[in-house]
Amino acid sequence: MTFNNKSYFYCDESGNSGSNYLDTNQPFFILSGWLIPEKVINDTNITESFKKIIFIKGNLNYKIRNLSTINKILDKFFELKCLPVAVILEKRFAIAAKVVETFLDPEYNNKIQNSFLYDSKLKQDYANSIYLLKNSTLEEFINAYLTHDIALMKLAINDLHSELESKGENELSELILNASKCIEQNFEDEKKSSNYYPYKTMQSLNLPMVVVLFNMLELIGLNSDNSIYIVHDAICQYQDGILDTFNKYSKAIKGEFTFTDGTKIITGYDFLKSISFESSSSNLWLQLSDTLSYLLNDTFKRINKSKNLSTTITNNIKKLLFLLFSFSEPGLKICHSMFSSNFDTKISKYFSIRK
Repeated sequence: MTFNNKSYFYCDESGNSGSNYLDTNQPFFILSGWLIPEKVINDTNITESFKKIIFIKGNLNYKIRNLSTINKILDKFFELKCLPVAVILEKRFAIAAKVVETFLDPEYNNKIQNSFLYDSKLKQDYANSIYLLKNSTLEEFINAYLTHDIALMKLAINDLHSELESKGENELSELILNASKCIEQNFEDEKKSSNYYPYKTMQSLNLPMVVVLFNMLELIGLNSDNSIYIVHDAICQYQDGILDTFNKYSKAIKGEFTFTDGTKIITGYDFLKSISFESSSSNLWLQLSDTLSYLLNDTFKRINKSKNLSTTITNNIKKLLFLLFSFSEPGLKICHSMFSSNFDTKISKYFSIRK
């Protein structure tokens, strides 16, 4: 993979339904885009070829949802050897993971060892068990978390404990129940941190997803000797928080933290240079990234509902998904997916891909 030393990553989101994490119409949140070498962006012939594909009556500001047009876009990006990069989150699983993060923190639960913080496999196992609980149980927890309602959170702890115990998850149920001993201090600290940025940015899905994205792009830059500049579709309410978070990670003391599954968190960026925000209404490359996020979201929603995909999953889309999930160049990862094992089983029925 060669990028001529300077590339731009244009990205957009799909599936953001705010605090409604159990939205059955939008069960996934996608942050994705195309990593494009500067020489490609500066090539007017390439730019014009994309414009011919997506312009409708001379108008760039158009949501591209036509499958034939999408296939032409994928053809062109594959021809140019541009890389898709994506962070994909199943929202219900995000609630389950937040339960684990909130209640199984050694600072607020004396039955949890510090080593648990780095044990991604065990965290995922616990989250998969919590994922299977009733909607009402998960909703009670996430509502208490988002509103900082301590009384409701105590009820949520009891209900989580009771339902897990009824399913034979005795160890996990007792660990969660033990978190009630320090829940007041836990919530007080959580409340302080949640007010760090306006518009509840700290409680949004956007912030942790862009941090994952930053990490992947820095590693891509490192392994391809390539400076990368992010251009994100304008999202007014979260821009300040995202930009400040980028600056904190970028300018931090250089460090590397490795989890038990091999996942790394990088601080002190050398190759990821900046993030800026532009309106997709006037930016060709953001329009194309919007199409990618839409396509991934639509495909995963169809798989989740076990719909017949024979008429919608083209060879290009199969190629895209295989590339995202099975990219094999040493040291590089272009997709980070946070799925439940339940959805993993569904997706494996359609594609021979791995996480």
